[in-house]
Amino acid sequence: MCSSDLPPNVEHLDRYRRAEASARRQRIGIWAHPDYQPAAAAELDKTRTGYRFVEGQIKRVGKNRKYIYFDLAPDFSIAIKRDHWYYFGGEPQQWQGKKIIVRGWISRWRDKLQMRIGHPAMIEMISEE
Repeated sequence: MCSSDLPPNVEHLDRYRRAEASARRQRIGIWAHPDYQPAAAAELDKTRTGYRFVEGQIKRVGKNRKYIYFDLAPDFSIAIKRDHWYYFGGEPQQWQGKKIIVRGWISRWRDKLQMRIGHPAMIEMISEE
């Protein structure tokens, strides 16, 4: 069995997210470093590949045979495999308009930037306060 075929362990995900959110607010440890502050999706240029934190609002939801896509900017999208969507829950269209922070590896795909999301811990909904 390939490691990508294993279901994600999300048993303590809420606890980890709360601890991380607290450390980010207080800028403790790595969370004080500028590289760990989310970049705005609309401000990314095509040289910003590599591991990043990105923040933005989902402008468009699309699907193809293998992936569900969420466009956060004209040149930046995230992609989740359709057969992994079960771990994220709900209908993809419900994410339209939501503000999110994503983390992962950005690569160039068809002259645009894309981040593939493989685990629910890689995406966080930002509450509207």
